[in-house]
Amino acid sequence: MRDFLQHEFGDRDHLFAFHDDTAHYHAHVVVGLQSRADHWLNPRCEHLRAWRQHFAQALERHGIEASATPSYSRGQGKQGYRRDLDELTRRSTRQRPDGSPTYDAEIEHNAIQKRADAWTRIAEHYAAAGDHEAAQTIRDYVADHYDQHQLPKAPKERRASEGWER
Repeated sequence: MRDFLQHEFGDRDHLFAFHDDTAHYHAHVVVGLQSRADHWLNPRCEHLRAWRQHFAQALERHGIEASATPSYSRGQGKQGYRRDLDELTRRSTRQRPDGSPTYDAEIEHNAIQKRADAWTRIAEHYAAAGDHEAAQTIRDYVADHYDQHQLPKAPKERRASEGWER
């Protein structure tokens, strides 16, 4: 399981979980779309199918019986099925949720900055508690993921730096 994920997605954040709170024991795998080298994953149906089969094979190598059958092959999929409409019906409303708000670069910039600041405070907490290794690991994470030169500038800062505002 881990070997499969490391082989396929070693340069991306990933995790898996098994659970048996439904009619069958199954796994969920989550993979970050952006790699540590800033390459984006853009999977197609055939990729998902292949990963599912390879993951099942990895499970079987570890003695866990697994099959990689898509839901439609188990009679669970329906052509024309719309999960969104089914969910609206289940919630007793046919109103569609509001559309996504428009992108606001300043809000995005501020949110990213707040996350970087929060991680920095966590690193300071560990350093103050004497766990310098954890503090440095977090500082390295912040440096890798929140490099101030890579953060999008807030629109006002960008306009001023580009000579739009005086």
